[in-house]
Amino acid sequence: MPVEGADFLKFAEVVINDDTEISFRCSMSRAYYGAFHVARTLLDLDEYTSHEKVIEAVKSDDWVLGTKLEDLFKKRKHADYRLSWTNFDKPYAYYHMEECKDVIRKIKKMYTKIV
Repeated sequence: MPVEGADFLKFAEVVINDDTEISFRCSMSRAYYGAFHVARTLLDLDEYTSHEKVIEAVKSDDWVLGTKLEDLFKKRKHADYRLSWTNFDKPYAYYHMEECKDVIRKIKKMYTKIV
């Protein structure tokens, strides 16, 4: 069975409970990818579509929601690449994951109406 965007979010919910900095970083990364893949799929974009193009497509329909997805993308990059940053604790990762869930809910609502 193929992996879907929601599966990334489910994994983020599991890994966050390992209570280590790496688990918090991985949770943030996977939660963002959940939102990204849900958006890309509902927009019916090719699987090779860049993050920037998905974000711009969402922004063109809802500026605030697209900007929120863009912010989550930036935070995902920080979690994956800014290894010297030490503010990746469980509350920060949990908040990020909840923000991703909110984006997913809103994207599903918005694009399900369009389809």
